[in-house]
Amino acid sequence: MCRKVFLSLIILILLPHLEFSLSARTKAPAYSMQRRSTARNPDGSYSLVAAEFVFVSSDGRVHNVQKAGDQVLNEMFYFPDKGRFVVDHKNKRIVKEAPPSQQQCPIRTPEYYTSNQNFLEQAVVLGIKAYVFRFVYNDPKNGTMFRDIYYAPEVGCSALKAVFYKDGYIERMTEVVALDLKEPDASAFKMPDYPLIEKQ
Repeated sequence: MCRKVFLSLIILILLPHLEFSLSARTKAPAYSMQRRSTARNPDGSYSLVAAEFVFVSSDGRVHNVQKAGDQVLNEMFYFPDKGRFVVDHKNKRIVKEAPPSQQQCPIRTPEYYTSNQNFLEQAVVLGIKAYVFRFVYNDPKNGTMFRDIYYAPEVGCSALKAVFYKDGYIERMTEVVALDLKEPDASAFKMPDYPLIEKQ
């Protein structure tokens, strides 16, 4: 699977969890995390596809950036009072893609995870107890595939890990490699000094 398609799948799965407005929560989790994405090669080896950096504040601000080496592949900011913004580095502009979301990420407890119909098992990721959800779906080209998503209350609606299985093998995976459960510095939410445009 090519890099562009792979990253699009990762964005669809992981980014939506970060676009919820968290302002109504008594105390939303705040953290900084680094994730890496790998994909299986035809020879069975694995290659690094991208590194991802996620910053989430307790007031609901989000900054997500994906890089391949020094190249920025995708970059997104979300502000509860303004909406979602995508940074277009190629054209040196910022595109406002969506208004503030009215949907909020609930405070999740262990009981929430274990009572969910998709709950599979518990695991430990970087010393944090995670709750694994398994999703099964049929791909027209590849047949039945599995997707395991690792959640934890400490990171709200985000995911610590996402694993895709095909034919009994890990086809691709995104996993957290560094996590700081503290309020990110305010500079993490400063957008580049590019012109702002509305999405057409």
